[in-house]
Order: sequence, then structure tokens, then C-alpha cells
Amino acid sequence: MLSYESRRKEVIRQAAEAAWRMPLFESGLWVHQDIRDNFYYASYLFAAAADHTITCSFDRQQAADLAARVLHEVLSLQQREADKPLYGHWPLSLGDQPRKAKPHPLPVELMGSLMAYFRWKYGERMEPQLAAAFDEALRHVYLGRFYDVEMKEFNHHEAKYTAAKLIFGHWFGDQKLMTDGHACLRQTICHNREHGMTEYGALPWFWHWVQAYTAALELAADMPGTANTANMQGTSDILDDLREMLDGLWRERSYYYLKGTWVGPHSRAWPHDIPRDSNVLMDYVQFGGFPLPESMPRTEYAGFLFYKAPEDAVQTALDRTKPVQVKRKAKRTGEGFKGALAYKYVYITENYAAGGVWERFDEFDNEQQRWDFTFPLADGSEHVNQAYFFRPGAKNGIADARHQGNSEVLFHQNTIIAWYEAADGEEKKPVTGVLPLAEWILHPAAMYGCVQGVYMAIWLNRDGYQFERLEDRCVVVIESDSASAGGEVQPLKPAAVVVEAMAAEDAAKLGISGLEAFVRHMERQVPDFQDYAVEHTTSRGDRLQLAIQADGGINRQINGAAIAFEDYIV
Repeated sequence: MLSYESRRKEVIRQAAEAAWRMPLFESGLWVHQDIRDNFYYASYLFAAAADHTITCSFDRQQAADLAARVLHEVLSLQQREADKPLYGHWPLSLGDQPRKAKPHPLPVELMGSLMAYFRWKYGERMEPQLAAAFDEALRHVYLGRFYDVEMKEFNHHEAKYTAAKLIFGHWFGDQKLMTDGHACLRQTICHNREHGMTEYGALPWFWHWVQAYTAALELAADMPGTANTANMQGTSDILDDLREMLDGLWRERSYYYLKGTWVGPHSRAWPHDIPRDSNVLMDYVQFGGFPLPESMPRTEYAGFLFYKAPEDAVQTALDRTKPVQVKRKAKRTGEGFKGALAYKYVYITENYAAGGVWERFDEFDNEQQRWDFTFPLADGSEHVNQAYFFRPGAKNGIADARHQGNSEVLFHQNTIIAWYEAADGEEKKPVTGVLPLAEWILHPAAMYGCVQGVYMAIWLNRDGYQFERLEDRCVVVIESDSASAGGEVQPLKPAAVVVEAMAAEDAAKLGISGLEAFVRHMERQVPDFQDYAVEHTTSRGDRLQLAIQADGGINRQINGAAIAFEDYIV
């Protein structure tokens, strides 16, 4: 296996090659959708040109000149008039005329601190004009003070503000700002230790935490002292706390890691998270063990910033020979959550993982990923690696495989039960499933398949569904059994799904060899679907029940014992 340093350089090389191949607009930029991509790709191209241990297809001097041109153009789009709104900021979406694009609060959050890192890391290789342009931009970022935000929600925004306080306090010799940043860092460490991460499984925002604090650590530890920074107070304590923060972040990552994937629920998710794990570059550098994908939806600074995860975290992430149940909780912060607790459950084996979050939360843009079965990124293909069902939320159509609506769930090891009743605005939206490409045997109210050596049985509480095989996935739409009466469409009746997985080696112990034999075996395990209840005895003999009571309460039982979240989560 390649070393992490070799993997880091491979990310740089691949991103640089992509940048070299991209055509420039007349604006002098590659991308108009998001200014940050120009900065990231130019950074990679500049770094690859400067590092002769990285084999590249382009002329190094030409590549360095091109990267410098793009970096100059990015820096020039900063708002530098102190009396104007969003002083020190950059635009986000550039449109057709980037120089007329209005500043936006987001780019400077991460890009500003990474600019300081890049200036420190590659300043000696820059032409004087480029170095001066970075210095001027960083001065305006510091004076614009985007980071002056009170700690309230302990989310990815505040993580980046905290890191920026440390970075720019150190850079400009501002002891007061450093002290403020250190206090915020300590608050966040204590909050995460006591309550868990409020943004569980949220990508790319988790990586923003890692990037921001790694940049702060590298700069504080390695940047030569200046007249302003040489005698800064508390630097050693800050370094210790930054390492504690990063150790905690990588331990959090390790709990939900399975061969390049992020298993379990996501409080928010983007299309590169669902239904395929694609935001994998920092995992690739840290752990390896899966192919570097050609597609890089989030290059950011994964090829630059690195903090070695603690050995116990690496062991947790890489050793999945024994199945484990990860049971954790997180306190939700922010407007609307009122400190509610999210209880998370994942069952992880070396072949697959299954689980989710017990409660549904109405996230921003309704982006919560409630549950799924996840399979490793084993073959380097671009096919989806997750299996789940959902009813699209009130604001979203069925084309987007996210934005989940109302449901109730029961998780137990290799089995998940999900029950769907349409909420307001969801009445006409059928329950939809996303499955990996595989061999599937279709029955009127069931599907049986084999995904990467894992057998899956999927049972529905009604006959009739549409099954479509696409280029990268299979899509299932459960047919509505609503009826029209007097021209009015009646609400959908509740739908229910039971999914059970079984690794091939476990199946072999039961005398099962091949998918057809698995189907014959599992046909004896068909769940008992009732109007407002599902009962299922798993292939392991566990009795599961999910029932919706007349008062709206939820009765969940495993082997006759009710599930109480407070007692169930350890």
C-alpha cells in the first residue's frame, strides 16, 4: 500500500492534471459557478509544478505561470473598500461577468484561511507580485473580521471562524484575537466531548472542520516567528488543544468508516454523499485501501493538509473483521432544534453496514439522510454503493435521491424496517428506492439481490412496483394504491419496507449457495405486514415489531422488549 505521503501527492497530481486540461474563460478563470474551485485547482497546479517528485504531463514553468494567472484573478475579485458591505470578502457564484459579481459571506470562511496556508507553504516559490497580492488580500481578510461571530451552534461555520481567529491572530501578531480563538476552541472541544457533534455525518462540512483546524495547527506549529508573533502567549497550549480537537475529529470519523465510505445517517447530505460516497479524498490520504477515484467533486485542500489520525482511530477504521454496533447520540443545536437529541445506530461488518438515525429532523433544505445499507468502495467504479428507500419531502421531487420526507424506522443489526405515511405536501409522492447495480430477482412484493457478495432481501407491504436499471443504479418506485373518488385523489395508504442483508459466508453456514438458494430460504421469512404494524422474524431468529399506535405513538420492540432510546444508546 502507498504511504500517506504518496497518496497525498497523487491527489495533487490528479487535481493538477485536471486543472491543466480545463479551458480558461475570457475572465482568466476556469470556473464561474464557484470561485473557490479556481483557487483550489490553481493551488494544486502550482504545487505540482513546484514539486519535481510529482510526475506530470505538462511543462512545469508553463503550469506555474498559468496557476499564478488564475490566482491573481481570484485575488483581484476581493472587496477591498472598507466602507462597503462584506469588506474583505469574495463573490461566490461569478456569473457571466465575474468582475461585477457581488461579494458573498461563504468563500472567505474556508478560502481565506487556506490562502494563508498556501502563502506560507509556497511563498518562497512565488514571484514577488503574486506574494504581494496574497499579502494584500490576507490583510483585508484580517481587517474585514468575518470571524467575529459568537459561539452558539458549534457547527462548521463556527469551527472555521475559530480556526481563522487562531490563524489570523498568529499571522498578524494579534494576541487578543488568538486568546479569543483559543477560548472558542476550548468551548468546542468541551461541547463535542459532552454532547457529540451536532452535524453528524454532514459532508463536506465535517471535512471543513478537519481542514480548518489542521491548517491552524500547521501554521501555529511551523510558521517562523516574526517580530509580532515570536513572543505570542499560550502557543504551546493552543497546539495541544488543536491536536486534541483533531484527534477527536478523526476518532469521530473512524466510528463510521468502512473502506472509503461514511456509513450511517447524515444530518445533511449533498449529491456527492448520496447515493454514492464521493467526497473521499481526505479518507484516501489518511487510510488508503481503495482506488483514488477519477471524479473529484470536492478537491479543496485534501492533497495539502494532513494530520495523522491516532492509532486507535486507524485501528477502529480499518479493522472490521468483527461486527460492531455503533450507538451514539448528538445534541442538535440551532434554531428550531431546541437542543433535541439525535440517537444514531449503525451495524458495521467487513462487507456492509446498516443503520441510521431514529428520529427525523427537518433539516435545512430537508437534506437529512435517514437510513441506508452501505457497501465498500471496492472496485473503483462510479456506481452507487448505498441502498435505501424514502418518500420525497414536501418541497422536493423524486428525481433527487435525497430530501427525505416522513417515516418511522427500526434498526437491528442486519435488518431495517421503515414505515411511511404521507405528511402534508407528500400525498402524491410515492416511496422510492435506490439500489446498487447487481443481479436482482423480482417478485410481486419482494426483491432479492446480491451486492458485492452480500445477499439482500427487500419486502414490500403491497404488490406492484416499478423497477428501472440505470447507468449507475437501480431505482424502485412503489406504486400507489390510492383511488380516485369523485375526481379527487385520495391520500396514499402507508407503505412499509423491510430490508435484511446476509454476507455470503454467513449464508454458507445456513447451507445457502447462490442467489436462488437465498431466495428460497428467505421466502420462509416474509414479514407480517398489517395496516399499521410490521412484524418480522429475522434469519437470526430475532423478533422485530414496528407499530403505529392510535394516538400516533410508535411502539418498537426487539424480542418483546420495547426500545427506549435513552437506555438503548451507550
